[in-house]
Amino acid sequence: MTNIDPSAFNFVPMLQDHIIDPNNSNLRMTYDSIAEWDYWAKKTGMANWRYSHEKREDLRKKTLRAHLQTDIWVFAYGSLMWDPGFFFDEVRYAKLDGAHRSFSLSDTIGRGSPDKPGLMVGLELGGHCKGLAFRIGADRADVETEVIWMREMISPGYRARFQQLCTPQGNIEGLAFLLDHRTASYISNIGIEDTIQRLATGCGPGGTSRDYLEKLVTQLDLLQLNDPPMVELLRSVHHCSKST
Repeated sequence: MTNIDPSAFNFVPMLQDHIIDPNNSNLRMTYDSIAEWDYWAKKTGMANWRYSHEKREDLRKKTLRAHLQTDIWVFAYGSLMWDPGFFFDEVRYAKLDGAHRSFSLSDTIGRGSPDKPGLMVGLELGGHCKGLAFRIGADRADVETEVIWMREMISPGYRARFQQLCTPQGNIEGLAFLLDHRTASYISNIGIEDTIQRLATGCGPGGTSRDYLEKLVTQLDLLQLNDPPMVELLRSVHHCSKST
């Protein structure tokens, strides 16, 4: 349940009771929470794991420079669908053509660790992806996109790009976080068995990779967003967990 204005959920009413209030979200990132992650990274021997604050802000400003003083739409395909961490004024169903969900990003600091690496989901080229589009009003877009960048662009892994999104209420341009093939954390040739193993065993300060996948499939089912590969992947992860 969230304290966000109920009118924001007019097009997706079932989401209102199944989304974490940004005020209660651990993913509403701040400089203090980043410092806590820095402390954990140092303890595990991970140096230079993230962008500097200056670099991250530079990336944000360059991405948004053509969208100043306007509403910002954000495409949600993973945990943003149940725990956005930012305040928004409207949410709709949305589809992105030309990309699909893929667990191809190594995670050693969130839902994984150097000893038990996990995987994060991203948008890989090809196919399509059904999710949600959140609209952030122009009056708070600067503050809320800073929160988003602290979360999604805290370290190399994604490319923030504005993409055309199809919604039942019409096409819009929304911010999407695509996998960045140039980064060391991107695994281009991970096989299905390694994917299943990492999702079944990945564990870090943010929880487990398996829990993330379970929440993803649960939310997709609630929203009636069909993604058979994610459902099958979860079945395989459960089977792997039972056999180990």
